[in-house]
Amino acid sequence: MTDQFVLAIGDFHIPNRAYDIPVSFKEYLVSGKITNVLCTGNIGNNDTFNYIKRISNSFYMVRGDIDEMEGLPEYKKVTINGFNILILHGHQVIPFDDDSSLLMLAREYDADIVISGHTHIQSFREVAGVYLINPGSATGAFTTEEV
Repeated sequence: MTDQFVLAIGDFHIPNRAYDIPVSFKEYLVSGKITNVLCTGNIGNNDTFNYIKRISNSFYMVRGDIDEMEGLPEYKKVTINGFNILILHGHQVIPFDDDSSLLMLAREYDADIVISGHTHIQSFREVAGVYLINPGSATGAFTTEEV
């Protein structure tokens, strides 16, 4: 098994809430280094979508609550290095980022890891044997939701 570098990212909101991905962060988003991109949605525009999609041949994205791109799923399950990973934007979980609700989804999708966004608050925690990851906002975009 070869090492895989997985990037979990989302909530860009370009250009509505942020101008661009910070330059200091863009330096790390180099094609060939990142094996898999798991995007929780709310990219904002097609230029940013195309930029992120080019980082890796293994690109998985779900629809955020403001994404207008056609054909994006609400939920996406992928397996990487033997881990079942569920990706969702997070607006489907009420209350937002709720452990119990995320664990129910993990059981429903047989997921070892759940990656969700929407709150724009970065977090990583293990609950009942499931890793719950929120990558926060890739641009530092503000949120209009109460979390």
